[in-house]
Amino acid sequence: MCGIVGFITTDNKIGEPDRSKFLKQALIIDTLRGDDSTGVFAVGHEPLYKDGTAWYCKNTLTGAEFTDSKEYWENMYDTSEYRCVVGHNRAATVGKVDSDSAHPFQVGAITMVHNGTLTSANVLPSPMCSLDGVTVDSHAIAHNLNIHPVEEVVENLYGAFALVWHDARDDSINVVRNTKRPLHFALGQQGKTLFFMSEGEMLHLLDRRIRLNLQQIYYPDEGQWLKWGKDTPLADPEVKKLDLYEDKWPVTTYSYDTKTKYGSYSWDDDDDDEYVYPKASAHQASDLIMLGGQRRIVPMLVQEAMLTHDVVTEDRLRFSPSIRVQNPQDTDRVGVTGYVDGMKAILYSLQRGTATIDAMRRDWVVRVIGVKVTDDGEPWLICRLVNTFVGVGSLTRKPPVPLKEESANATKRRDGNVPGKDGELISQAEFAVQVADGCVMCRHHISVMDAYDVVWVSDNPICPNCDERYYEDLTEEELSRAPNIH
Repeated sequence: MCGIVGFITTDNKIGEPDRSKFLKQALIIDTLRGDDSTGVFAVGHEPLYKDGTAWYCKNTLTGAEFTDSKEYWENMYDTSEYRCVVGHNRAATVGKVDSDSAHPFQVGAITMVHNGTLTSANVLPSPMCSLDGVTVDSHAIAHNLNIHPVEEVVENLYGAFALVWHDARDDSINVVRNTKRPLHFALGQQGKTLFFMSEGEMLHLLDRRIRLNLQQIYYPDEGQWLKWGKDTPLADPEVKKLDLYEDKWPVTTYSYDTKTKYGSYSWDDDDDDEYVYPKASAHQASDLIMLGGQRRIVPMLVQEAMLTHDVVTEDRLRFSPSIRVQNPQDTDRVGVTGYVDGMKAILYSLQRGTATIDAMRRDWVVRVIGVKVTDDGEPWLICRLVNTFVGVGSLTRKPPVPLKEESANATKRRDGNVPGKDGELISQAEFAVQVADGCVMCRHHISVMDAYDVVWVSDNPICPNCDERYYEDLTEEELSRAPNIH
């Protein structure tokens, strides 16, 4: 059993934070379906490579480890340039547990993930035994999709499958499943993003947790080949009924959604019976706040502190350490106080070797897990350490994709060098941490792609949208002292 997660969207900047949070949290939660390896592939609104193929990255890590890796952080910190991102959590059934056997698989124009196991991969149009170097059934499917018609491949898939793939030949996103593997879908309330996960309950959980305001959760009929081109409406993909190798799996009641026009069955391999997922409670944003990973009603003071600084547990924030506090009960551990965006913050129970003198001299990366209010009413952010340097820890791994001739858009994204607050070229990960709090004026997210257009004032970033307003409000004297954009 493996798991598939992802989204298809027509939006760029709008809704980007929600899509990024969904993808990361989905990969972490989906580890329940497979913890042998994790991978993602991404398709741009504009081609990422001149041959139109998808970018991908994979490794033998759990979802939590993978989403904290340098490669994921640098490529998925800002998802606004992606039309589609698909993730996969593998529970190995065929082949070794190594990076080469992890999903996704890219063969020619096809980049694909597979949930399921084939009973035999040697009844495919091009049998697995005839493919050099192919030891995983999923890899064999990708080879076949690259050289044979989809109809011919699917009718010879003997076993369990849910497939999601990108075909660079027509820049399409494709989905097909049989009754032995589930895949649930739901449109966002605005109809601009289609989210999907293997398990409907997981999708419902993230709907409530991130407030995606999803419409009805459903999954399509078995054997339905769903296809989204670049301009295909998300709610109305091309649909073609395909013949399946074996169509004798038990099903129970059938229902039809007049809005989505897809049928759904109540039986699958996970006993995930048909269920009407309720909408998340319609609380106002001012009523709830993130504390310890859950949304709870909290005292007004804490509420104001968190909302004013736009802090949620998923954010990576810049922490400036100031004082190391000894723990008399445990001499091996210390606490560290400091500041996050001008607010006092504290990290409890760190290993003594973490808060070294050298580490205390630089900024760290943390995430907020709660708020503590002192007797005099002063709020302190309670943080958890991510790293003791501005950046995300690097993992030793092979490059995810052999270098290709890239488009200008991809080159700009991949060169890793963008100007930071001091004007020096820094990595995209370092830039992401510098702008983690967003624009100092509008508080909106700043993309790595905006690095050359950001204005820095007293180490605070101003996004391109606010730049004109900023300079319009300056006097001639202030304007003469204002920092140069370039």
